[in-house]
Amino acid sequence: MFRSKRMTADQKIEACLYPFGYKGIENIFEYWRANKDDIIVYLEQTIPDTMHDPGSLALFETRIRWASRQGLLLLLQISIEALRARKNALFDLAEITTKYDGKDLSMKEFVAKNQTSSVAADRFDMKGSPILSVRLKHMFIQNIDFTDAKFAYSQLTNVQFVNCTFKNTSFTHCVLDACTFDGNCMLVSNDFSSSYITSVFECPIIEPKTNKPRPLDIWQIKRLDDLRFIGFSHITSDSFIQNCSDEKTSAHLKRLKKRLCKEELTGDTST
Repeated sequence: MFRSKRMTADQKIEACLYPFGYKGIENIFEYWRANKDDIIVYLEQTIPDTMHDPGSLALFETRIRWASRQGLLLLLQISIEALRARKNALFDLAEITTKYDGKDLSMKEFVAKNQTSSVAADRFDMKGSPILSVRLKHMFIQNIDFTDAKFAYSQLTNVQFVNCTFKNTSFTHCVLDACTFDGNCMLVSNDFSSSYITSVFECPIIEPKTNKPRPLDIWQIKRLDDLRFIGFSHITSDSFIQNCSDEKTSAHLKRLKKRLCKEELTGDTST
């Protein structure tokens, strides 16, 4: 039985694969697909509480589909297409296309073949996608469900999100510079730890996770060549602070912004 409160349901399932026989060198998606029925029986005996929640298995399958060879190729293609994208144009993730076994494979086709949970009719399913260390600049992204996705170590500049869902999405060590999240976006329980945010949020920000600076973190900001490696949630966006549902987080960010402004003007990092 896995007792760690920090371990999410999909992480518990993945951890159970190792005693079952998974060595970690096989493609996890292929291994799961080849042994799914037997693994589920094992999981129901090993972590029954987790398996009683149907959402746990759906989350695991949603995440590991991106570890398939097709999923990995399409994720790589996102970075390639972002470099080619026209400035201030729609960046249509559903139409991202790569070559697989000599044939064209689109994101739309991949998602249709590997649908693991329901998605609103007006949104495209990018749930669980690890969009890591990408650079997106001067574009529109609309009608996408990024639930359980990860933007860790990515840099987003002047990206306008329209009618997108972000739930349990990770923005850790992510730069969100001059981006806009319109009023039809949904932001719920997202992780903004060690993020740098100077963006506009026209929608409520429900239960965000942030982290406070350690003693030397603010002093080190000006010495960082890459803001993705900042050590705390550097959030100076007025709209983020105003639309944050958590009063304690909002109050902390207000105090932090004043402190950051004071340091910028005087070089004083004292509290």
